[in-house]
This record gives sequence, structure tokens and C-alpha cells, in this order.
Amino acid sequence: MVSLTDIPPEVILRIFLQLPAEDCFNLANTCKFTYQISKIELLWDTKIKEDYGINVKKAGSSGPSSIAFYRHVLCKYGKLLGIWQATTYGHYGGLFQVSILLEYFL
Repeated sequence: MVSLTDIPPEVILRIFLQLPAEDCFNLANTCKFTYQISKIELLWDTKIKEDYGINVKKAGSSGPSSIAFYRHVLCKYGKLLGIWQATTYGHYGGLFQVSILLEYFL
């Protein structure tokens, strides 16, 4: 019988790349082997680029890990990306207006 740990990590990484982010988080929670593979920064850099079209890592820059950025920022606020570019909100810009609306509904 073949175990999940018998599959090469490169194959598991390709499986992660084909899954939506929520399924990646669920797969990472199945065992230590998949959890370790889910910590690969390249995986989350690619997910961020594919899902949101942004590059989070620049050469020589420091900051949160890509998985932390995806999980804590993009999963919650990713749908708001680009709203700040809206020109219909007048002097204050779109992001200011959206933050007021969010506070109103929370």
C-alpha cells in the first residue's frame, strides 16, 4: 500500500499549486508531511501572483512570510484590492470610504 509520504515532495507541491487556497490550508492540516510542504514560500508567492496578480517579494526585502500574508491579509481583505483606485469617491479616495462602511457593518 502506498502512503502519502511515499509521493515525492515535488509532486505534492504541484498538487498544492492546483488547489484553491482554502483547500491548500486544509491539505496542510492533514499530516506533518503536507504541513512542511505547505511552508514553502515559492508556493505562496505563486498563489498570490495567480490569485491576486501582485508580487509580494522583492529582492532584498523583508516582511511577513507569504503564507502569513495570504492567510491573514488576502483571505480577509483580498477582495478589496483595487478599490483604492476608484475615482468616483471624491477627495478622500476609495479606501477611506470602504473603511467607514466596514466599521458601520461590524
